[in-house]
Amino acid sequence: MKKQIDPSDQLVMQIQSEMKRIREDPLRRHGFMKYELDLMDARREGRLEGKEEGAIEALVQLGFETEQIATKLTKMYNISHDEALKLIQKVK
Repeated sequence: MKKQIDPSDQLVMQIQSEMKRIREDPLRRHGFMKYELDLMDARREGRLEGKEEGAIEALVQLGFETEQIATKLTKMYNISHDEALKLIQKVK
């Protein structure tokens, strides 16, 4: 063995064949691609939310009032006033 793979081994050939079949299956490929895109979207949303929360914390520490913070958030992140207020309540 010694970490050497024998390509002529029946088990190795079966595993390689199964891996190839799975990789080439269009339904599995579509599912995997969708999963990867969903992960990318979630990461992007998480980063944006983190930036928004960081901005809120900074503005609170600078002494801005809730309405002032909401106004700044709507301009900075192009979100509605209600969304901004919800984020502020979440952070505070």
